[in-house]
Amino acid sequence: MNSELYKNIYNANIQNSLYISTEIILNNKETCFSILIHTFISICSHISSFLSIYEIKLLMEVVEYICLIIDTETIVITELYVNIAKLCILCDINIKLPTTKVGSLNIKALREKVIDIFELDNYKLSESGTTKFSGILPPYDSPSYHLSIQIITGYVHILRELNSQDNFDQISDIANKIRMSMDYIVRKKYTFDTSLYVDDNDSIWFLWGIISVLYNDPEMDMLYKLFNYDYKKKFKSSKIGILWCASLVMVYSKKKNIGRNWNTSEIAILNKFQEISMILYKDIKNELTKEQEHSIHQESKFSGIEYLKRYRPSINTINTDVRNDINLQDFSNEVKYIKCKSKFH
Repeated sequence: MNSELYKNIYNANIQNSLYISTEIILNNKETCFSILIHTFISICSHISSFLSIYEIKLLMEVVEYICLIIDTETIVITELYVNIAKLCILCDINIKLPTTKVGSLNIKALREKVIDIFELDNYKLSESGTTKFSGILPPYDSPSYHLSIQIITGYVHILRELNSQDNFDQISDIANKIRMSMDYIVRKKYTFDTSLYVDDNDSIWFLWGIISVLYNDPEMDMLYKLFNYDYKKKFKSSKIGILWCASLVMVYSKKKNIGRNWNTSEIAILNKFQEISMILYKDIKNELTKEQEHSIHQESKFSGIEYLKRYRPSINTINTDVRNDINLQDFSNEVKYIKCKSKFH
């Protein structure tokens, strides 16, 4: 992961984010691919700690893009810049309207918010239901067996209750409660001996196992791909938010109409970056390779770098400084891209 790129996307600094990502590509031919992917996964993890189910559809667009570059090992400049802009817009949501992030509540307060999911007096998992989860359950004589049944029963029950819900606030509350409950389970450091991940009894694999049994869903597959990409225990803290994202998708996948699309001002921003992406790339590349930092501004009437210096992502307003006299005819209409081979297969 590149901490500088992470910090600038985190702070919704689009200018520096595009500049740094281009610098990574140009100066790290062998490792740029994995650097960018790890950074994007980490920032998606951060976004998932505060994003509401209302915006989860927007984040999943970026998740799909990251999975695409993992699969194709190809970085297309236009797509790269647009998706960095998307990440900055999503980070800007929390900058403008801060909310309590997952993981910030103390464990006692967190327990009070989620314990009712798992303390059910009138609902039991059927024999067939237990059989359905047999592949992820610990052995019957394991100390964690009954706890695992209790957790699975709670999720099965709350998701069935979700089917009868149509109120946005109630659906959002359920999504947040599931997310917080997974945070609680992980932070309690429960362990589960399952066949899903025989070398690690961390509860994260048990939770992913529950999701895999409940959902045969391409969006869940994409999230697991990101979480499991070059996974090492030292990456757990930077990837755990992908599990929070999955907890929201557990609800979103059953209530698709709850997710919003990009609004008018956001679309205008994304379209502008798509339009001038190759201008930006050429300008950034020139600026990185020229001795004089500002020489690029003397070569053209309007510079992509100059546009970036004027730009700050806004959720509710369209940037009014955008010039309309950009000449794209100086650049090829062909899609330009850089291909980087990953060390990981």
